[in-house]
Amino acid sequence: KNPNHAVPVLEFQKDGNQVTMIESAAMVAFLADLPSQKTRLAPGLENLDALARADYLQMLMHASSWQDMILWNIRMHCDLLPPDLRDQNTVIFYKNKWRTEIEPQMVARLRKHDYMTGKEFSAVDIIVGHNIVWSRSYGLSDRPEIKVYLRRLTSRPAFRKAFSDAKEFKDLESDSAITKNLGDQTESQL
Repeated sequence: KNPNHAVPVLEFQKDGNQVTMIESAAMVAFLADLPSQKTRLAPGLENLDALARADYLQMLMHASSWQDMILWNIRMHCDLLPPDLRDQNTVIFYKNKWRTEIEPQMVARLRKHDYMTGKEFSAVDIIVGHNIVWSRSYGLSDRPEIKVYLRRLTSRPAFRKAFSDAKEFKDLESDSAITKNLGDQTESQL
């Protein structure tokens, strides 16, 4: 159902209309903004805190665009393109950008708070956490502060529930990024 032949897809009905969403960051933001959430995942909405909301939106877009773009370039040139089209200089360039630009920004935030936008878990942490897991499959995000943060995320009950069936997927073998890089937890802890 995704015209880009990708996942995810979110479908729902609203006032008799079928709604289909195909952008993961839009889905995360949409679901986080729903007033029915038991836990507020979108800072700044309830008390109209413009500074908290601006920081949250900035990080949400940064994680889903800039970080994502860097990781996709690495993946394309390591795993997806035919060998004759792969460019190791591109991989080196983007790995360096991740190490020298993205990681220091994450570490600076994590030295102030437990989560990317403050003391509380937010939708930003969903996307950033995914990006960290992805980056670790390429030997990135190995700084101590990031590892502690990833352990914090992967120990959350919702995370554990979401990945409880990970071993059932043939593409997620024991040596895959999802099983070996999730906060340095053993498979039995997932």
